[in-house]
Amino acid sequence: MTAISVVIPTYNPRGPLADLLEKCMENAGGVELEFVVVNDGSTNDAAEQLEKCAERFDNLVWTSIENRGAGGARNVGADMASHDILLFLGDDITPINNDFFRAHAELHERMPGDEVAVLGKVVWPWAKDFDVSFVMRHVQGHGGEQFGYAHIPPYTELDWRFFYTANISVKKSVAKNWDKDGFSDSFQTYGYEDIEFAYRLFNRRQGLKIVYAPLSIGTHSHHYDVAGFLRRQVNAGNAAREFVRIHPDVATMVAPEQVPRALNRTILPEEDRRIPDQLVLIEGIKAWLRLLETGGRMGSDHWHEAALSAGFRLAYAQGYILAETDPGANLGAAYDVALARFRDDMNRTAFIEFAGALISSDQLYPGGASGGAGFSRPRGRFMSALRLWAIRRPFIVTLYRMFRRAVGG
Repeated sequence: MTAISVVIPTYNPRGPLADLLEKCMENAGGVELEFVVVNDGSTNDAAEQLEKCAERFDNLVWTSIENRGAGGARNVGADMASHDILLFLGDDITPINNDFFRAHAELHERMPGDEVAVLGKVVWPWAKDFDVSFVMRHVQGHGGEQFGYAHIPPYTELDWRFFYTANISVKKSVAKNWDKDGFSDSFQTYGYEDIEFAYRLFNRRQGLKIVYAPLSIGTHSHHYDVAGFLRRQVNAGNAAREFVRIHPDVATMVAPEQVPRALNRTILPEEDRRIPDQLVLIEGIKAWLRLLETGGRMGSDHWHEAALSAGFRLAYAQGYILAETDPGANLGAAYDVALARFRDDMNRTAFIEFAGALISSDQLYPGGASGGAGFSRPRGRFMSALRLWAIRRPFIVTLYRMFRRAVGG
């Protein structure tokens, strides 16, 4: 079976690297493996761990470099690799069975061209001692802010946006010179260095096909809370701005909706004056989401998932705007757009989720939806019930009024 070089960039690994390599060997599935680990300027004991691992695993090669980010570390590892197939693996991803590497090897044997990438699946661990929070279920489930596996049919062909380097394999020949043609060093924060690389491959003459192989499943041992994922979204927004700077044609696919157009608008004096209040409001929204979680309430109401989606989208837009380097950019107008999107998201949530749960059908449509006695009064009863709900939740009402003032609505 086709041999694979497993390229693992690592920076201050959370778990023992020896455990990861041991699990990989236990689940090799008959595939010849070479481990190429690049210590990307770690400040913990990663180098010492790798020295000890080299004594146990004769198929391990490793090096330490100054910190370049995950993309630069992958380039170093790809150049060091001996085999024709490279599998990029996160240092917190653990194979669950013998299909993990075998699925990659078999598909590459059947599709030998270098226009093919094989995407495996990543899930949260189901161990009893690993707590999967509401936020974690959301971002890899319905929300899809981290991975879109919940919405991908098996063995489908995907585009460059699904080049997830947590578990993906390519031919080494996709880049003649990995340091020059591989992952870009332009991305200094989380995200998009892998997607940007895939976008360049996609636009080559021979193109790129990403085939999703859900038999290759690895568990992702990385905890997220609301605060951590909000930071992740801000960083992803920063990286998205860099991606658009390099490839302006991707703006409609990765930039926050309407934000680029707002940044290019002529600045009005009142727009600049609003920026401090807009930033305070955004931080207030993020604090509200954090408080829901730290107070033990996140996930207790059915509208929380929609609120997370809206908040994570706002944080992404904030990161995108913060990364704008043009001194003439209209930041105030861009924040207006981002806050208006959050307001609209929460308005839909309020009407569909809150009202649907709190107001019974006979309150909404007294006398029946088709007419009859009392049908002329549904709006009055609806608004009375909604006002009663609002009176009991003054903090949310205060936030809503702040949104209206900030965006002029």
